Amino acid sequence: MTAIDKYIRLEAIGQWRPAPDEPTQEVVVSFGNATLQLTSLEDTPLTHWALRAVKRIGSTGNAIIYSTDSQGDETLLIDDAEMIRAITAVTREVGQQEPKKKSRKKFVWLGFLIVILGLLSQSPPLIYAWATKLTSPLRLQNFSKEMQTQLFPDNDFACTDSRASRALADFLQAMFDAYPPHVFVVNQSSIQSYGLANTLIYLPLDTVLAAKNPETLAAEIALNYAMSDRRALLYQTLETAGPLAAIQHIFGKNVTPELPITNASPNGEDFVAARDRLQNLRIDTTPLQELAAQHGFGLPLNTATPEAFEPDSFATLQQYCRI
Repeated sequence: MTAIDKYIRLEAIGQWRPAPDEPTQEVVVSFGNATLQLTSLEDTPLTHWALRAVKRIGSTGNAIIYSTDSQGDETLLIDDAEMIRAITAVTREVGQQEPKKKSRKKFVWLGFLIVILGLLSQSPPLIYAWATKLTSPLRLQNFSKEMQTQLFPDNDFACTDSRASRALADFLQAMFDAYPPHVFVVNQSSIQSYGLANTLIYLPLDTVLAAKNPETLAAEIALNYAMSDRRALLYQTLETAGPLAAIQHIFGKNVTPELPITNASPNGEDFVAARDRLQNLRIDTTPLQELAAQHGFGLPLNTATPEAFEPDSFATLQQYCRI
């Protein structure tokens, strides 16, 4: 019987910190097949650590601190004596098996090299598209958080009056019904609108106040929502970094946005998606067509007669955003 077989049903509570700037949370620690599995108290899988990579990096009292990297960015603290003994035994056993598997490493690296060469043989736009699409929701959230920090370090937001916030929420409800995006109005006139991934949209105050009618504001929001859904800003960041950085991003190395950050330009796909959303709501797409013409795109005219889109929230929003 191996050590893993002996401890396969053992569980303990640990304190997991995903990153230095994130809070610690309680998790259930158990053994998997050559892994240490971390699960939430609600039985939701969170992550798993390869046992070969688990290292003891410190202690506090009777508790032991583990990590899988030398910097200790992600840590796991366990004070259960039996689980500590189990981890020690299992990792020692895995370490003793390592020499037998070294001969396989060259094949792993050869396979990795073949994958890299295969990716490099593709056109760069295809590589950027793959890297963008394969980014997990968690990494996408972290990327958006980094973008927010760089773009709006002072958190100078407008329309924070409760009446303005309510009016904005009502306006979005009229446009999206279920699952509306998160829209923030920025008290800066020098920025463009930004559609970050995770349906985060930032509009400059001037854009909101200068909107001639509800359809104009709806066109701006619909376009940025389409760009957010396409992950346009991540694609542009990968494109700026180059094909090699995009491939590294696919294999887990996060790409760093180049400063200063410039907004991605909408493409024809974004305008078509925005047009379809507005047409499904029978909202006049004339303002969107004018916006498309400014970027060199043409959109066909409405195929159906638009209905009046005049939510009371639009006038209320403009009124209280001026405060």
